[in-house]
Amino acid sequence: MSKIILTADDFGAHNYIDSGIKKALLQKRINSVAAFVCFPDSHDRIENLLKFRRDNNLSFGIGLHFSVTAGYPLSNTDSLVKNASAPRPEFHDPSDFFDRGHYERADITVELNEQIEALEAILHDAGYDQSSKRIDSVSNHHGVVYIDNRLFRDYVSVITNYGIPIRSARPWSKSKLKTSNEDGMLFNPAFREGISLGFLKRALSAPLVGKRMNITAQSGLKTTYCLLDEFYGQPSESYLRFLISQYKDRSFSSEFMFHLADADLRPAPTEKTSLPGINFDYFPTREKELQDLLMVDVPALLNAVKAVPCTFRDLAPADLSEPN
Repeated sequence: MSKIILTADDFGAHNYIDSGIKKALLQKRINSVAAFVCFPDSHDRIENLLKFRRDNNLSFGIGLHFSVTAGYPLSNTDSLVKNASAPRPEFHDPSDFFDRGHYERADITVELNEQIEALEAILHDAGYDQSSKRIDSVSNHHGVVYIDNRLFRDYVSVITNYGIPIRSARPWSKSKLKTSNEDGMLFNPAFREGISLGFLKRALSAPLVGKRMNITAQSGLKTTYCLLDEFYGQPSESYLRFLISQYKDRSFSSEFMFHLADADLRPAPTEKTSLPGINFDYFPTREKELQDLLMVDVPALLNAVKAVPCTFRDLAPADLSEPN
């Protein structure tokens, strides 16, 4: 029997994204939320999410979506921002981070600690029960920690101090499971985005997937066997059904990654300056992800293939095993 985590990223930046995630939670299409803490009202938004969970009698994990390429830093780390003298300095654009390496490793470590402790404080202050007060996982926006072997080690080392599970560093394409590029392109959209941001220019310093998984295993942190990032950028009902069908007669753990948004609340172009690092060109795809996700009876499909929804805290060491 497989364990599956269905996560929506990017909560805590805008109602457009938050509302889409809440719709999916109400329909039990997802059971995990990865939240930013680095936007001006992220704190209030996460408190609202906790109240939403209690009022609707829902059960889902809340994790940290660590970011140094979207939003505003919580720490005084000059190397991570565009203009340190601005009234509210914002993070460098993703392309600046990947292509030109605008960061100091020590600053990223400081910022990661700040963001973890910020979410811990929010959950502790607003938590309604013991499980509400625990960060369920840590993921990283734009995969920033995968561009440098030392950076990934720093990332894992910091999180190990807190004992929080982390998102798997093994993409679906590096698992033993089937893929299908729905748009007919050579690489999937997640890989192509990495190329556009300048990831390949850092390829020589980036740890290979096997190395990243070994570092994770040595830390003892809980994680899944792989991350299902294939739905990203190429959503369709049929492809979602195909991906879930891969769980039939298999026993392994994985995390689906979604980027959802409510089309009725799409921000105006004039709001772009208040949402640094959020890609407005991707909005139509976010909306279609939610539309297709709501059209598929995910709970019924998971039941049919004997896949059990769980949180990161529910994982066990045996869940890291390869698909049988």
